[in-house]
Amino acid sequence: MKFEPSNDRYLTVAVYVLICALVVSVFAVALFNLSDVWAALRTFWRVLKPIVYGIVFAAIISMPARFFEERVFAFLDRVPRAPSQKLPRPVSRFIRRVRSVTHRNPSFKRGCALAVTYAIIVSFIIGFTVLVVPQVITSYRELTEVAPKYLASAQRWLDNVLDSLPLASIDTGIDLPGAPQPDIEDVERALRSPTNPLSLTVDEAASNETGRLVRDIGASGLRLDLSDIIKRGLALALGLMSDAMPQILGMLGTVVTELKNIALGLIISFYLLFRREKLLAQLLKFMSSWLPAPAVEALAKVGRITGRTFTEFVSGKIIDAIVIGVLCTVSMLIFRMPYPALIGMLVGTTNVIPYLGPFLGAVPGAIIIFIVNPTKAVWFVLLIIVLQQLDCNFIEPYIVGDKTGLASIYIITSVIVMGGIFGVPGLFLGVPAFAVIYALVKDWSEGRLAKKSLPTGTVAYADDAEIAPDTESS
Repeated sequence: MKFEPSNDRYLTVAVYVLICALVVSVFAVALFNLSDVWAALRTFWRVLKPIVYGIVFAAIISMPARFFEERVFAFLDRVPRAPSQKLPRPVSRFIRRVRSVTHRNPSFKRGCALAVTYAIIVSFIIGFTVLVVPQVITSYRELTEVAPKYLASAQRWLDNVLDSLPLASIDTGIDLPGAPQPDIEDVERALRSPTNPLSLTVDEAASNETGRLVRDIGASGLRLDLSDIIKRGLALALGLMSDAMPQILGMLGTVVTELKNIALGLIISFYLLFRREKLLAQLLKFMSSWLPAPAVEALAKVGRITGRTFTEFVSGKIIDAIVIGVLCTVSMLIFRMPYPALIGMLVGTTNVIPYLGPFLGAVPGAIIIFIVNPTKAVWFVLLIIVLQQLDCNFIEPYIVGDKTGLASIYIITSVIVMGGIFGVPGLFLGVPAFAVIYALVKDWSEGRLAKKSLPTGTVAYADDAEIAPDTESS
């Protein structure tokens, strides 16, 4: 069937109507089968996980790989020349042959840079596993072994505190001169007094939790038996562990699967980095064949902003976290604080979370040290404050810099919102994701303002500023 030129617009309208009807139908089917849709999406995500990990690893590793390619192995780009008279003849010939191979095959230099980068990463992982992980396991075992002794000390301290309480000075409506422990009948009479806000009848007091609590207090003399609480807690924990054994086995299976995905992601990232120009050119070619030029340009701009923001921020935060973790561990070793490897790794790991990370790592570390030595816990808090001031004012600005361009309120909001939606990955990746959205919205808004001949600078829209047509940015 042949359409006349005058009927082209009807064909276009028909195609758009068909596409809209198809989209509405798919949306309706998905809406009435949400469980199946979510199951399919989860399966699809499990399949794509190694590829996603590969893209993330490629973005992180691209910075050190580019450094080795452009700085360390830059001499391989030089044109081969005659052997130098200053070097021994075998060395000079070897260098000339290497340059000749590199000149004919430019990917040789990138392969060398990637090989060195991945060798350093694998060496770091192996060194971390051999040196740090055993120390962390040892610290955990020591903590579990000495915990009963410290809990017994806490029991004695709590007993002494409760014995020293001035019970006779408590205004209960009765007179207890010099009585070290309250009498149960007097306490019931005080609770039954009309002037007491907790006024209860004896039957009511005996039939609810308040009455039982009062009788327990009168019988035990305000003593809390931590050993009994611990025994009950251990019994409850054993019961929960037996019930949760299938979930524990499932978690072990999940860990093995994630390790497999990480290994596949590293392999995929190597190929992505090795052929990145060709892959990007193929993607741009595909988009250009289906989309108009303005859309291709806009998507390319989004890709550049996203890649630059994520790469610089994530790489910088990881390096910053490693530096802070090492400084914390070394400082704790110098000041002879307990469990330096365990707490240092905890502080360094949580430091990748902007603003809230230092507090998330310092609180459990301070609690662990407080159980062993309360005085050193205070010094640990002071040490964390010093490290964070050093990090905020010197280390992080030098390593990370102002890569996001976000104000503090935006960073905290992105961490809270993205962490609540996506969990731990949201805490870490929420800031660069929000930075990309912020950059795109800012660019779009400034473009619309420029079309209206309005100023694009934020200062021009302050309370005391007069908005006037002006294309200049402030």
